[in-house]
Amino acid sequence: MSDRFYGATTLLCATALLAVVLTGSAPQINEYGEEHAKVYEHEYDHELDKTYEYEHEKKHEFNYEFFAMDTVIMLTIYSNNKSEADMAAQAAESEFRRLNDLSDRFAGENLLEPGVSDVYRVNNAGGEWVKVSQDILEMVMLAIYYGEASGGAFDIGIGAVSDLWGFRTSPRIPVDEELEGTLALGSFRDIEIDEGQGRIRIGKGAIMDLGGVAKGYATESAAGILRGMGIEHGIINAGGNVYAIGAKPDGSPWKVGIRHPRDAQGVIAIVYVKDKAVVTSGDYEKYFEVDGQRYCHILDPKTGKPVVGAASATIIDDSAFRADILSTTVFVLGRVAGEEFLNAEDGSPEALFIDYGLNVSSTEGIADSVVIVQN
Repeated sequence: MSDRFYGATTLLCATALLAVVLTGSAPQINEYGEEHAKVYEHEYDHELDKTYEYEHEKKHEFNYEFFAMDTVIMLTIYSNNKSEADMAAQAAESEFRRLNDLSDRFAGENLLEPGVSDVYRVNNAGGEWVKVSQDILEMVMLAIYYGEASGGAFDIGIGAVSDLWGFRTSPRIPVDEELEGTLALGSFRDIEIDEGQGRIRIGKGAIMDLGGVAKGYATESAAGILRGMGIEHGIINAGGNVYAIGAKPDGSPWKVGIRHPRDAQGVIAIVYVKDKAVVTSGDYEKYFEVDGQRYCHILDPKTGKPVVGAASATIIDDSAFRADILSTTVFVLGRVAGEEFLNAEDGSPEALFIDYGLNVSSTEGIADSVVIVQN
């Protein structure tokens, strides 16, 4: 049996989105590699289009990056004052780190003080009520809403099932009996919320995981902080979660490239956006292969098995928070059911779908804003 694993600590794991460089090939980020300090020797996540004349309206471009939420986060801020840009970037970084700590379900391994993580405390409370922050309360409430609305296609309560597959440790294929038994332990429906008291409790068998929620929430929150500090033009690039603040300083839209699912350094499509989030879920983020079969980390909550058939799903929306949830949801539902689901949503989120055959399709609302580069 031939096994290959991509994602947690070995080889390269490419991220979901790649902003386009029109003048050259765009490098990538080794999002889950061990040597984060040597990230520039591996892959970059995004590289912004730099054809803009930086002196336009006396706005200068300032770039920042840091590691949080298991990825390298890049900020591009346009300002006429470096100290103001530095302060804004520091505030955004602090927000990412704060929300990372609150939502880390592996805080026992990752944090010196695991109790800082609300998710860790909920999962280890033995079914008792746990007081949580307003941030976690909002994340869980919206996640449960979409769990119900999608018929269970999005489920933050099956962390135990994800653990069976060993994507963080030693990848393996669980037998059906294991999956059935673990699925029976709990789901998002076993998570209770007492909004008035600001507390959450979870059934003893379920494990809450906000991996498909927290980064989008943090991206949106950081964008709000930047706007509040006077930043009108910029990009937050959080490893698959991109948020375009306003337009480019000359008024033109940002160009965000969608990563080719089977070419780590390729772009399959370009989306033009202003004031939008562009969030992708893909089967190449974390996966392993056995005898030529790809097993990705995005599981179908109904079967407990990796989704098959979709290569990636991208959501373009006003909200990075919602887009993060929806990208996973429509990836699980598939193009037809996913598009029907989006059509029922308020605010008209749009989507770009790529299947195993590398066929690219989009919802009607963004057809004029997408350019197919290759397939």
